Amino acid sequence: MTLVTLLGLFMSGAALAEQRVLRGQVLLVEKNEETRPAAGAQVELPGYGNPARTDSSGSFRLFLPDAFKAGDSVTLSVRLKGYRLWSPQEGRTLVPKSLETQVLEVRLLPAGSRKFLSDEGIEQLLRAAMDSARNQPPSRANPQNAGLSRYLADWAHQYGFSAQQVKAEVDRWIAEVEKKQDDESRMAVAAFARKDFQAAARHAGASAERKRQRFEEWVQKTEAEKQRLGDEVARDYQIQGDAYIQELKHLDKAVQAYEQAAKYVSKQSDPHLWASLWSNLGLAHGLLGARTQAGTGKLEHLEAAAVAYRRAMEVPIREQHPMLWVVTYSNLSHTLLGLGRQSPENRQAEWLKQAVEASRLALQVDVRATYPTLAERMQEGLGTALLELGRRTEGKAGLALLEQAEEALQLALATPMCHCEEKKDPKNQAELHHLLGGALLEQGMRAGSGEEALRHAVQAEKEFRSALSYFTRERHPESWAANQNNLGVALLHQGRHAQGAARFSLLTGAVDASCLALSSMPRGTHEWFEAWENVHQALREHAKSFSKQSSEVPEDFALQARSVDVWVLATYLDGIRVSLDPLLRKSHTPPQLEVGLRVLSITLALSSRDPESVPGELDALRAVIAAQPPDFKVSWDFSLLRCFIQNQDRLDSSRDWLRTLLHALQADRRDAIFEGLYNARVSFRTP
Repeated sequence: MTLVTLLGLFMSGAALAEQRVLRGQVLLVEKNEETRPAAGAQVELPGYGNPARTDSSGSFRLFLPDAFKAGDSVTLSVRLKGYRLWSPQEGRTLVPKSLETQVLEVRLLPAGSRKFLSDEGIEQLLRAAMDSARNQPPSRANPQNAGLSRYLADWAHQYGFSAQQVKAEVDRWIAEVEKKQDDESRMAVAAFARKDFQAAARHAGASAERKRQRFEEWVQKTEAEKQRLGDEVARDYQIQGDAYIQELKHLDKAVQAYEQAAKYVSKQSDPHLWASLWSNLGLAHGLLGARTQAGTGKLEHLEAAAVAYRRAMEVPIREQHPMLWVVTYSNLSHTLLGLGRQSPENRQAEWLKQAVEASRLALQVDVRATYPTLAERMQEGLGTALLELGRRTEGKAGLALLEQAEEALQLALATPMCHCEEKKDPKNQAELHHLLGGALLEQGMRAGSGEEALRHAVQAEKEFRSALSYFTRERHPESWAANQNNLGVALLHQGRHAQGAARFSLLTGAVDASCLALSSMPRGTHEWFEAWENVHQALREHAKSFSKQSSEVPEDFALQARSVDVWVLATYLDGIRVSLDPLLRKSHTPPQLEVGLRVLSITLALSSRDPESVPGELDALRAVIAAQPPDFKVSWDFSLLRCFIQNQDRLDSSRDWLRTLLHALQADRRDAIFEGLYNARVSFRTP
């Protein structure tokens, strides 16, 4: 043990001798602009550990990883109680050409110093805010401006100012810049800050073009001068692209701006700017893809977005710029998920595998404490990709993916909010319940029969009902319909495992839920066919509870009506038209039952292209109504029959007339019902 320890010490000494060291000095700037050494300040490269402390002269020696070469961009974090970083801006600087002789200078100002709110300080602040906003999770309504506002608020608190003070100084700076109109780049920043994105794009483009021309003319200038101007050109084009993205109207111009910017920056000159630009380009292509109709153009934009995001990750940014890493990989995963859903079937699984991998890479950075909403969406993205891939994968491998999807979605729902202004988005929570229900339901369907299948179906029902507590038919018709249909499937699977009254109740609920879904779905869509098939399956399963040969019906009238509806419609959908004559010919058939049977008979006659029998049935129906007391009301629940009428293709020409017939039967007095039936008889025409 002693020998190993001593050997370790000798090796550590040798390693230290070979370490590359970044040398620098931290200075405190006093009110009269004089400086003095900052002793005891902590300096580090975020993400690499091994912070250094400044000595009495303010000097520090900081370990520099081999990945950083001369001229590479690095970001320093400097902390000293009561002071804040002034320069370099945002702590960004370049690795010196000579680590042995060159010393970096870092300057700190007292927290609350008015110098931070000088013209120079405000411009630095706004540019830093815009840069930071690009690397934050975008708002669904506004891709970057929410991040800009948050940055300014956080900065004000960190630097010892009130939000009102900072806003007032920003407004003052904007007014002065726009009054002078002597710098297009500053005018672009000012316009962006006041959310005039058209003006911001115009000014940024003009500034970039002017600098581009100068760049082309500087053939004889030094490489360092060309690099500096090239970075300025790139940043102006980047602001132009950001402004176009804000309004979501000129996304094609945003793509052009970012592509122009990428010509003037290299991975070596500024890795962070490189990654940020390509990530922005990926976002622009992704937004274009989302707004393009399904087809080749949509896939081209999504594939271009994936390429751009991958180019962004060609430089090491995870340690220095973790949020840019997170946002880029999250957006890449979302893009790959879109490709997995939209591409030809033979390519879907591969795209979805890549989406899962990108989501896992994004989750390598833990943002739960600082950005809980983003953490929730990242888990949601992973769960969605796993669910889609699991649905397309057979056997044990597919089941394992579905179980992983369930776990990821549970983690998303359980993500705690921080003690800040962020709150859980109820719509996103509902979407998570919908996705989790889908993962559980898929597992239950693969389990076949038994306790495991039943358990998953029960859990899935709970999740779909949770989603439906938010989604409504009026506000979210598509999501509401999808969850209603999935609820119907979950109840159907439970009903298959139940007996007696429980089975009847579950299967009734399954039919009703899928019929509700159909009421908000455009006919002929994939979702509509799926829901209509679910109704058919539930009816078929329901009908097994009744004897097809029996002419007896239960004593409870509601059960009578439902039993007859299910039996007759399920049999018809299986290709057999049941004759209702045995029930209608029985003596003492209750009038309520006879009304329902005759309406069923009329509906099936029209669906079977047998309209000749309809007039006779209508006359018989009117005779039943005429024989009832004045306060007679029809108590038959026609909801299932309405679902059949609405969705049966063979009733297209008779649908409106049948609705008129059912409307007549809803009247609350005998005479009103009779009058409605008379009008229906008069208006009936053979289809």
